[in-house]
Amino acid sequence: MDGDDAVDFFNSVHERFGTDLTYLHEHWSEHFGPEGLSCWYGLAIIPAAVIGGAVAAMSGLSAFWGFVITVALLAAALWASRRWGPADKTVPITVEEVVAAVEAGAWPSRPGG
Repeated sequence: MDGDDAVDFFNSVHERFGTDLTYLHEHWSEHFGPEGLSCWYGLAIIPAAVIGGAVAAMSGLSAFWGFVITVALLAAALWASRRWGPADKTVPITVEEVVAAVEAGAWPSRPGG
């Protein structure tokens, strides 16, 4: 989870169990990305839509097929960016770590602590 989902989840943990999450909030970006899609995805969406529409038009296909081609191009771009793009450097948080923090009353100030 990222963005608002992570915020809501950890706010609920704090409200329900009183867990001090100060250290987690200080290092939030190490674990979570932003909410929603980056504006940089527009750089893929716009050309994919233009190409999909142009291919459909030149092939005599309906707008539906232009949409299908666009979605296929976007799926291929997403796959390629995940396969060959920059690595996701966020550090996952396990359920075990959340349970340990609740039991300890605070998020540990060091990994495994």
